[in-house]
Amino acid sequence: MNRDQVFQQHALGLRIQELREELKTEQAKRIQLEKALASSTPHTQAGKIWMDFHRAVLEHIEGYTVPQYGDFPDCPVARFTVQDIKTQLLRYINRMESNARGPAEAKRDCLKIAHYASILWMALNPSTPQT
Repeated sequence: MNRDQVFQQHALGLRIQELREELKTEQAKRIQLEKALASSTPHTQAGKIWMDFHRAVLEHIEGYTVPQYGDFPDCPVARFTVQDIKTQLLRYINRMESNARGPAEAKRDCLKIAHYASILWMALNPSTPQT
């Protein structure tokens, strides 16, 4: 075996080692992702209902609320007191009972209630990140 062949064999061995390390890293990432996905996949009917509701609330927040009022903390609700938030919750709960606005608006009010509830939850849990 001549010198060039030895060098090529050595370079090939190094490249194989690099690829093995990259593969290990990618496999570790895949395992972490699978664990994360498994932990967020509901195993009960109640959990599945919650996830559907969660998606609807998220779409409402990102598709309607943020474009109209701005994102937290640069939105009006960021300056609300706990009592202000409770007042808004009651407003939407009472409005749903009227049925005057129809089922589509009642459904939207339900999403607003959930959004306000999340803001109240954040206000009541000071350790929750607010930005």
